[in-house]
Amino acid sequence: MISPSLSTIIKARLISGRKKFFLLIVFFATVRLSTFAQQDNRTIDSLMDVLKTAVEDTNKVNVLNELSRELYEAEEYVESKKYADEGLALAGKLKFKKGLRAAYNNLGSVYFDQNNYAEALKNYQLALKIAEEIGDKSRIADCYHNIGASYHNMNSPSEALKNYSAALKIRQEIGDKKEICSEYHSIGKLHLSQGNYQDALDAYKSQLKISEEIKDKYEIAACYGNIGICYKNLGNYSDALKNSRAALKIAEEMKSEFRIALSYTNIGDIYMKQGNYPEALKNHFASLKIFEETGEKFMMGISYNFIGEIYRLQRNYPQALENYRASLKISEELNNKGGIAACYGNMAIVYENQGNYKKITNRRDI
Repeated sequence: MISPSLSTIIKARLISGRKKFFLLIVFFATVRLSTFAQQDNRTIDSLMDVLKTAVEDTNKVNVLNELSRELYEAEEYVESKKYADEGLALAGKLKFKKGLRAAYNNLGSVYFDQNNYAEALKNYQLALKIAEEIGDKSRIADCYHNIGASYHNMNSPSEALKNYSAALKIRQEIGDKKEICSEYHSIGKLHLSQGNYQDALDAYKSQLKISEEIKDKYEIAACYGNIGICYKNLGNYSDALKNSRAALKIAEEMKSEFRIALSYTNIGDIYMKQGNYPEALKNHFASLKIFEETGEKFMMGISYNFIGEIYRLQRNYPQALENYRASLKISEELNNKGGIAACYGNMAIVYENQGNYKKITNRRDI
């Protein structure tokens, strides 16, 4: 399956409508953050050494594919593709099907992380064809999952659901509960992104049931967080708070600062939707403090934007502008164009509420 990066954990979506530019949705991921950045390059160096003396056989194909994978995990995409191409060429020459499948999968992952979903899809489909010829059910499921993820990012939800469901069916047949959780999560995230909140809720509840069976706290916390988001979007704020607090409790038990902060963010958003602005501010300030302490600048920008929105709703326009500007500063530092647009849009709303139309048309004054 596709290795997760931070971008799979957080998705920020800009919504415009009725002069409303601001909405940020935080998804709880079921995956752990990659620890590759905390490790040295010993594995890569070791594989490079093996490669120097490797003969032209299937073992060399395996080394090339493993090296490509390690470089992909290190986000060295050019080098990863180079060795995947070499592995593909040698595997083809040797008619080594397992090597061909791995190489196509690696190429798909490189293209996927570079947002070239059409090429990712092409390579994942080639990997699927070979996995089916080999009869490797686990790899077939991996391919269906990756194809589903590609379609999801290409905004083809029906094809995404079709492939995620195919992967889920195989995972259930072979009894891989960990991966069953992953498929339910993907299906839930797909429905959530399409606004199908009840279907998303059903998927996350199924994921929670399996997560509790395997006693995986990371998965359980993720499920409660996502279930809370579904209830929030369904307007059931009582159950939204109940599940979001359950996610917070587990995050605190795990001492996961990032997940604690995400829980505070979602709890704050629920209170904001209820019109309980003091509690909303309390939770968003709590999340902001953690994001500042841990250096999560992207999430700091989100927190400032939420806080600005609450002050705007309270008609405390000076404080709203101050926080929108803080968010804008971070968005500009990160070259986050969506965040920049959201900040300018939100500030324009404040100026409109103040009747200061001149400011709206003069970007430099915003």
